[in-house]
Amino acid sequence: MSVLENLRKGTDSTATRLLIGVVVAVFIFWGAGNNGNSDNVIYASVNGQSISDSDFRRAYKLQARQADRNLTEDEQKDLEGRVLTSLIEEEALVQEADRLGISVSEEEVARDLVKIPSFLGADGKFDEKTYLRLLKANGMNRGQFELSVHRGLLVQKLADFASRSVAISEQELRAEYQKQETTLDLAFVRLPIVAFLDDVTVTDADRDAFVTQNADRIKARYDESYDRFYNLPKRFQLRTILLRTDLPGADEAAVQARAEAVRAEASSGADFEELAKRWSEDLSASSGGLLGLQAKDQIDPALVTAAEAAGKGKVSSVVKTGRGLQILLVEDIQDAKVITLDEAKPDIAVSMLKEERAPAVVEAFAGKVIEAWKANGSPPTELLATRRLTADTTGEFSLADPEVPRLGESPELRQQIEKAPMGYVVPVPLKLKDNVFVVSVAARTEADPTRFEDTRTMLEGRLVAQRRAAFLEQWRADVVSRAKIERNKN
Repeated sequence: MSVLENLRKGTDSTATRLLIGVVVAVFIFWGAGNNGNSDNVIYASVNGQSISDSDFRRAYKLQARQADRNLTEDEQKDLEGRVLTSLIEEEALVQEADRLGISVSEEEVARDLVKIPSFLGADGKFDEKTYLRLLKANGMNRGQFELSVHRGLLVQKLADFASRSVAISEQELRAEYQKQETTLDLAFVRLPIVAFLDDVTVTDADRDAFVTQNADRIKARYDESYDRFYNLPKRFQLRTILLRTDLPGADEAAVQARAEAVRAEASSGADFEELAKRWSEDLSASSGGLLGLQAKDQIDPALVTAAEAAGKGKVSSVVKTGRGLQILLVEDIQDAKVITLDEAKPDIAVSMLKEERAPAVVEAFAGKVIEAWKANGSPPTELLATRRLTADTTGEFSLADPEVPRLGESPELRQQIEKAPMGYVVPVPLKLKDNVFVVSVAARTEADPTRFEDTRTMLEGRLVAQRRAAFLEQWRADVVSRAKIERNKN
């Protein structure tokens, strides 16, 4: 049986006691009175106990080394803040342990050290040479490392002591089982605001009053949307006929001849749209080669040059591109321009007024959907079709899941569906993810009570671990908040 196994099982062998004795002696010799505070620069203090520059730099170097790369200036500042916060928290917790009379013996430190896998030799036993070599490689001495182990064990003991009272009652366990094993599938309809904007009427008087009363808001919207809507680049309205030369076996000379012939037809007055439907090998062929209105920087430079050379209303020369040979009909060319704030104000005012008033329209329509859904027992497809809306489903999920698939999470949603039977239509529209939803319970499967005992042990272990983690996070924050902390470095 190895030393590690002996220690884990509490075996009181002579060899084990001797090994622990050696490590304890080392700890006492190097750790006592040696905390590495070799300078007078104080980074922070916790209830009068200082955290010096050497404490901080040693911890920072260890953390930075784990990144295994050069950190940026912002990353260094972020890491410095996190390291200092960690040192402050650790000091506050160590002091709390001392206040409560919790202690860690040298033997406990020794037992922890000899179990660290990195310090074991080929025979699976603690190896002092390996131990010293690794400490040196990480820029630490025995005293520093063993003191850190001591403090770590102290904090762990304190945490174990603090969380000892955390437990799960039988009632809570059964309630969690019920949530975990109960599954639902929700049907829903999303009612986006944009689908209702055209229903909102804005009079000229409304618009002008809004412009007068909301100059700052309009300016902010203009600045936010400037590049997208108001700083307009040169744009081209084009149709194209593409004859591809990049396909296997393509005869470029034959394709060139055909392209020239098609161009000649187009230039002599033939219907360009019909020519595109007949000859073009571009996806736009079915729509007569229409490419739509596109900004100059979105178009192949070779096509831009050809379109500018042809001019508005004309057919371009045959243009060679990476896809093949193209012929363009230049339907329109719009020069680059900037729409000024004064020019944009009326339209911005109308848009903002519609956005403000549309929720009431959505709310009214949602009410109709809810009533029709309740009456029919299914989504009112005809009513939804008037807005080009359709119902969808979330898919099956558990009541214990942190979020409802595709809908997210809200207390109101959770409250409505937690005990709702199949077929239940939520009586009010729900605001989720910046959209309005009408929701119904399409399917519900209750937990099987006969399987509770089969899952009890695993479920209780998971719940206790979760509750302890949550408790410890809050408890640690409380301990730190009660400490008198002074930061000299940020």
